[in-house]
Amino acid sequence: MAQSQDTQDEHKLEADEYEVLAEHDVDDEPPEYRPLGPGDVFDDIELAHLATPYRGPIIVVGHPCSLRRGLSLQDDIPVAPVAEPAIPTAQHPHADRVMPVRKLIPPGSNVNRVVHLPRTTTLPARALPLEKRCAALTNAGVVALQQRVVGNQTRVKIPPKIIAAHCRGPLTELELWTDWRERWLDRADDLDDCDERFDAFMRSPSGFDDLSWREALGEHEHARARAIAAMEAALV
Repeated sequence: MAQSQDTQDEHKLEADEYEVLAEHDVDDEPPEYRPLGPGDVFDDIELAHLATPYRGPIIVVGHPCSLRRGLSLQDDIPVAPVAEPAIPTAQHPHADRVMPVRKLIPPGSNVNRVVHLPRTTTLPARALPLEKRCAALTNAGVVALQQRVVGNQTRVKIPPKIIAAHCRGPLTELELWTDWRERWLDRADDLDDCDERFDAFMRSPSGFDDLSWREALGEHEHARARAIAAMEAALV
């Protein structure tokens, strides 16, 4: 019997497999001035409050919109341990409870590891000093991570293009913020002033209808290039 159109549409909402982390999805030298973001990896972090206490590498698993109020970090940041045991390679695209990262995280690992999503917890933002950050996922890596986070909670494999569309705005803003800091810190050491000026830029009119740059980056894929040009002019 042929499937109904509704059934076919439902099937389109779920991917066949999870995305698998690749080497180019991991930046093992994120600059210290890059703001904390989803997919950031911190080494030697203690999670003493877990039923089985843990110390070692962790990864920030929160959605980019859930980590901040404006530019200010939330008091508590969702993280998950990156630890053994590994799982067979054949299971990597299908596992709901873990995200295999092989030896990519932390950089220089000599054993295969996974992100243990059922052990997700929160830490105070102050417990994640940027000097302990040892790697950061690229945007594609963050999408792969978010896909597993959703899968662990719901057992539904959301297609990566849907997650990428919803993350596009805040992830692009994080990229622009990093570039803004790099340029601004060449001329001044006042990070608070730097960030306030960036926030003012993101709230300014974009030229896309009545949207601010912050809103336009999420609504229009091609807003990124125009935002970069406007940012260059603002930094002159």
